[in-house]
Amino acid sequence: MVEERVIEDGDGARLQAIEIENETRRLREQLDTLARRRTDLRVAVEETERRYRAQHPEALLYRERVEAALMRARRFKHSVEMARDTVQKVAADTHRRWADFLNDRVGGLLDAMGHGAQQLRFGDDLDFSVKVGNGQQLARGKADVQLSAGARDQLYLAVRLAVSEFLSRGGDAVPFLLDDVFVTSDDERTRAGMKLLVEQFARDHQVILLTCHRKRFEALAAMDAELYRERIQWMDAAAFTRSA
Repeated sequence: MVEERVIEDGDGARLQAIEIENETRRLREQLDTLARRRTDLRVAVEETERRYRAQHPEALLYRERVEAALMRARRFKHSVEMARDTVQKVAADTHRRWADFLNDRVGGLLDAMGHGAQQLRFGDDLDFSVKVGNGQQLARGKADVQLSAGARDQLYLAVRLAVSEFLSRGGDAVPFLLDDVFVTSDDERTRAGMKLLVEQFARDHQVILLTCHRKRFEALAAMDAELYRERIQWMDAAAFTRSA
């Protein structure tokens, strides 16, 4: 029994020695790994520090340039916003002046041409509505559809004439180039429209009326011979074409 216990004790000591040796080897390998990692980390830190010292001054300069550019951009944004607000205010004021002038002037021109509109109103956006003979107030889009071609053309002619008058205030009078603007009007309204052009606009503006219906205007001229004789000059474009 004593001999067996000694053998067992000897085997246990050898096993314990092997385990200690294995653990020592493992710990040494772990220590070597940690040492290598420490070396790698030291090299990485030194490289990072080197790059930092090399790049930091340039990075500071770049940040300063970015901050200066950001400040300029903010100042520019503020200037643009101020300009936008100013333009919007000026535009609103200008539109109101335009609307007031057109509201006063266009109705008188329409009456002179014998138009049936009772009232024409321009808003601050310079769009307009028109009240027709039955008292109905029509927006411009609906008026374009419901008015006759002659009434619609007279309406827009009156607007063009009033706008030209507004643009001519305080400066040179703008010329009028009109292309058969009375082609959809009956003779009575055409006669009234021509008298309006000659008596109210030809004194201050150069008015050029193009038409393919000369005989019609010659017939109207016979009805207002003195007006046409003193104020109107006839020119035949075909004659110029033949001479060329």
